[in-house]
This record gives sequence, C-alpha cells and structure tokens, in this order.
Amino acid sequence: MNHQLITEKQKSTLDFIIDYYKSKGYTPTLKEISNNFNISIRAAFDRVGALIRKNYITRNRGARTLVIRKEFIDDGAFIPLIGEISAGLPLESPENIDYYLPFDQSFFPEGDYFALNVKGDSMLGAGILPNDIVIIKKQNFARNKDIIVAMLEGETTVKRVFFEDQMVILKPENDKYPIIRRKYINILGCVVALLRRFQ
Repeated sequence: MNHQLITEKQKSTLDFIIDYYKSKGYTPTLKEISNNFNISIRAAFDRVGALIRKNYITRNRGARTLVIRKEFIDDGAFIPLIGEISAGLPLESPENIDYYLPFDQSFFPEGDYFALNVKGDSMLGAGILPNDIVIIKKQNFARNKDIIVAMLEGETTVKRVFFEDQMVILKPENDKYPIIRRKYINILGCVVALLRRFQ
C-alpha cells in the first residue's frame, strides 16, 4: 500500500487517532477530534478525509468507525521531510518541516532521522539527482568518505567528506563544482538512504 506524504496537521491528527485507539480500544468521533484540536467539525472532517485519501485510515458507516491501517498501530513511524533550514532553528522546528514520510521502523531501527529534498546536481556522480529525497541519520560526526549533510553559512549542503591535514574537505561528485575546505563544519548527519519519485 502506497502512503503519501502528510502535513504537520495531518500527522498530529493521525497521532491523536492512534493514541486514542490504543488507550480506549476504539477510534474517536469527528466531534472528539474537533474538541481535541479546538477546530470545527468541518475542519476535523477535512483532516480525516485527507488521511483516508492518503491511505492511512479507512472509514466505515457510523460515528465511531475510523479504521487505522495495521502498520501504523504496530510499526509505523515518520521521518520529517525538512524544507529550508534556517540558521539558529532546530532541525525539526515546525518552520522547517514540510511533510512527514511514513516508514517501517525495522528498516531504520536505531537513531533519529530526517529527510531533505535535494537541490542541484553537485552529487550526480554518487547517484543523487535533483529532487531526490535523501534520508539522513542525525549525528554530528562522520567517517572519511561518508556522504553528509552539513550547514555552511546558514544553508545545507550534501557532499562527500574527507579529513586531511587538520582540514575538512567537502567534495562534490560533479566536476562543475568546487571543492570546499574548512577547518570546522557543522555536520547535521550522514546520508543512509535515498528515495526517488518518477512521477
């Protein structure tokens, strides 16, 4: 089953429905969803409708008939898809998160992860194309030759890292781009996986 990206509001609604189900054994009504978020019944209906269209839940007839797909009760989790990262803001600040990617926790069993949309073609030689989504394990260190995400002058960059002569070298995988040399860099994490959309 394919699941689409969901927004912050949709994720918080799904989290509420799952938590409610786990605590009570049945799913909430639209009224209970609207009360929890202090929104109108119509707004709750719209949020639930979006989750149904994106294959996270289904609905039968009746008031308390939302059905959560099993994978989100047992092993479902989400990786935040980060947009523009502003200097000084934490990675998972709401201002930075565009959507959430669903994933199976058994695939990424340990650690914290985030995802980024790739801009530009500086990593073509590593098979990373423009508009790919890279999955990054959040950490502030790397090994020689890892592909990392670093913060430079308030912007993120994806490059292969080398440590030579007390310098940090960020090397693109495209000869059109210059090598970057710094004494220190802010490593946000290491690239561990890649998603590519063909449509």
